Amino acid sequence: MILHVVSITPDQQDRDFSCYYDDPEQAYDFLLKVTELGHLFIKVEFVFNRGYYLLPLETLNQELVANPFLGLRQQWEQCLSQPAVCRGPLVSFHRRLVDSQQTYLTNLQETLQQTLILLETTHNYLGEGPRKDKLIQQCWMTIDRCHRSIAHHNTSPWGLRSAA
Repeated sequence: MILHVVSITPDQQDRDFSCYYDDPEQAYDFLLKVTELGHLFIKVEFVFNRGYYLLPLETLNQELVANPFLGLRQQWEQCLSQPAVCRGPLVSFHRRLVDSQQTYLTNLQETLQQTLILLETTHNYLGEGPRKDKLIQQCWMTIDRCHRSIAHHNTSPWGLRSAA
């Protein structure tokens, strides 16, 4: 699930960020930590099982007595069972996600290309020795990481998809 949070910090700074979680419990823990830091939630939304959901701010912004998320759990589960009708914000949110993923993939491909050029240059122009060996080893490690990241990106459920 993707959790998108807009909040104001205790020193009145705006925060706008998104996180990926495998399950709602992790997202609960994160929201609790943000609440404990004194943030005031302006908007909390998430995408889960192809549905778009807004969380009730009145519950999230209550003062911490014991654990406000116990009451939120019932509302949360109710939200999960009924996707919101409005799809406009979901399309916008999805476009931001697609743009972010495309930038990430482009950067990986550029890193891979530049590392291959560095590897070839090192082989052809750097004299033999431990410095050359170490640089070649680091190039191969970077190439391997890039290939794994690209493969993971292409098989991820959050891999690049076009917005509907």
